[in-house]
Amino acid sequence: CTKKLTGHTKGVQALEFFPGTGHLLLSASMDGKCKVWDAVSSDMRVQRTYVGHSEAVRAIHMTSTGEQFLSSGFDRYMRLWDVETGQAAATFSNRKMGYSVKFHPRDDNIFIAACNDNKLYQWDVRSGTVVQEY
Repeated sequence: CTKKLTGHTKGVQALEFFPGTGHLLLSASMDGKCKVWDAVSSDMRVQRTYVGHSEAVRAIHMTSTGEQFLSSGFDRYMRLWDVETGQAAATFSNRKMGYSVKFHPRDDNIFIAACNDNKLYQWDVRSGTVVQEY
């Protein structure tokens, strides 16, 4: 280990580099926060912290542009975050625990969540509703 990132107060659940770049890193933690890190600077500082989950964050996924990301928490909510403003643009819930969330590779308005009831739920960001269950 050549660098240690300090900022989260509990364990990190997920990491993801911003698309098209290797200098920004998104993390999700058991402390209920997501953070963006400058992964190439000498001190690897936190650039922004996203606070909105009342429990640990389990999963994250960036849009293809890197302008937004999804987080899924143990509070049974999925949040769509605006990277630039740090605000939650939308909140989704079917009262299931989302273990994984992924945007459609060609349409950032569609995402799928793998949930604790052994089902996959496809959501439409524009309507905020589940459009398909698998």
